[in-house]
Amino acid sequence: MKTIAKRIGIKVYNLKNGPFWKQGGAIVERQGHNIVLDCVKIRSHGKNNRVIIEDGVRLHHVKIQISGNDNTIIIGRNCSIQDTIFAMEEDHNSVILGAGTTTTGGVVFSAIEGSKIIVGSDGMISRDVWFFTGDGHGIVDENGKRTNYSQDIIIGDHVWIGYRAILTKGCKICNNSIIAVGAVCNRSLNAVLSEGCVIGGNPAKVVASEKTGPETEKTENDRMFKRIINFVKGFNYTRKLNTQKKCNIHWHTEIDTKTQFEGCNTVMPHVGLTDCKIGYMSYIGNNTIFFKTDIGRFCSIADNVTIIFGEHPSSVFASTSQAFYFKTGISYQSFVKNDYWTLEQAYPHADKENDRYCIIGNDVWIGKKVMIRSGVKIGDGAIVASGAIVTKDVEPYSIVGGIPARHIRYRFDDDDIQWLKKTKWWNKDVSWWEKYGEYFHDIKLLRKKIEEDNLNGTEC
Repeated sequence: MKTIAKRIGIKVYNLKNGPFWKQGGAIVERQGHNIVLDCVKIRSHGKNNRVIIEDGVRLHHVKIQISGNDNTIIIGRNCSIQDTIFAMEEDHNSVILGAGTTTTGGVVFSAIEGSKIIVGSDGMISRDVWFFTGDGHGIVDENGKRTNYSQDIIIGDHVWIGYRAILTKGCKICNNSIIAVGAVCNRSLNAVLSEGCVIGGNPAKVVASEKTGPETEKTENDRMFKRIINFVKGFNYTRKLNTQKKCNIHWHTEIDTKTQFEGCNTVMPHVGLTDCKIGYMSYIGNNTIFFKTDIGRFCSIADNVTIIFGEHPSSVFASTSQAFYFKTGISYQSFVKNDYWTLEQAYPHADKENDRYCIIGNDVWIGKKVMIRSGVKIGDGAIVASGAIVTKDVEPYSIVGGIPARHIRYRFDDDDIQWLKKTKWWNKDVSWWEKYGEYFHDIKLLRKKIEEDNLNGTEC
């Protein structure tokens, strides 16, 4: 009866929390509510072994094997661990993964003989990466004394570890570093490491460093390093957004940390965003590039949309070349001693006070391959047809298209447009959208329902 009851209990637990199986003396502590456990297996032989799982953790196809006493595994909040093995032998070992760390499969954490593996926050661990604190067998000298005891592995914050890298006992990696594909890192690296390094080779060596002295000429490796660092920072940032703000931002994007997302946004591959603000529920298609642009809520932006920068004088001036109107500029040489053209003329703002080059309102639909001139404002509810080149402001609820873009028609009659502009439904909350969402397929029905609820005092 006890065996049957145990099996039933395991099945009920799996139905409620996802497949999760444990055996032996491991104590599993779930410290949060947003935890996903999918095909997680724990085998523990010993006493007082603990597995601590913090809030927001996702474990998929994870195996934990513990043989010994007083061993600890801590998986920090918002970690995403896939197809990974945790193995511990003997007593007082620990594996600690900092908040936001991810693994992508085939990763092994092996701690033996009272050693530690510590990975800092926001670590990115690629496939088939192995961590070993010991050698797997003992070596003794001529006097019978052992010479190869296990040693801790310490990984700093924001470290990116490439495919099939191996980290052996005593290895310490500083913050903001990158370990290249196939690198074999050991304790001999510790003497030459500094924060922000690119490490590669077998045995691994420092390939590039963020620190370059004034007497050292910047090399191609340094430039490569900065590009990689910027990519990693952007990758980390988008991963946080996906978790914390329920976004779906593809990893193959270039988004700086100044860009702000309100939440529930989708960004497709090969998108570049610099110092932008993206409103709630707005999405951006492939190969679209925006710079210092505000995008409102519920916008639909298709592929290959971009902002046009760089105005040149087209009349009065004898030449359109910067060499004759900027004393310094992108040209290698200038033939004037004064500036005859201002930066604002060259790069006009839609909102100079807030340093915004383009402003896109709420509920705007922009078709494929649209080009928008710097300084343009696109009003709420507007539609821009595919292939258009927008050179001037677009009115709210106006449909424009062509080269240059011209007004085609309004989406609704003037009375409905004024009602929509007054209602500003995009500024409502989720409960409002849930209540009235079924009426959005017909503006007349939506307006009728809201006006009735206003009279009855039942609008959200």
